[in-house]
Amino acid sequence: MRRELGELEAAVMDLVWRADAAVTTREMRELLRDRGRELAYTTVSTVLDKLSRKEFVASVPDGRAYRYYPVLSRAEYGAGIALHGLRVGGEDCFGELLPRLSPAQRRALESSLCDLGGDVDGEVS
Repeated sequence: MRRELGELEAAVMDLVWRADAAVTTREMRELLRDRGRELAYTTVSTVLDKLSRKEFVASVPDGRAYRYYPVLSRAEYGAGIALHGLRVGGEDCFGELLPRLSPAQRRALESSLCDLGGDVDGEVS
């Protein structure tokens, strides 16, 4: 189970997921700076290294640098966090979760259930 990301790790992963291609530490530092986060190169490098050890990103050599890319999608990460919550909180979590969903989130859930052959009431066709 991958753990929940820290605040800076989440900011970096958001940019890794949004990137069109694998990014270097220097490119990530620039992306973070563009979003108002002025961080030392070594800080960004440490975060990417930690994300690599946690298996959120992998890297490939590019000259003297490394390029980082996501190991799993944002959706796969979110699903893992949701499943962990269900394991910890049990099925009672649904009673707490469902009323908190936005209308768009509820529609997405309903659509996913229908795609799996069920409906919102849990009936399987």
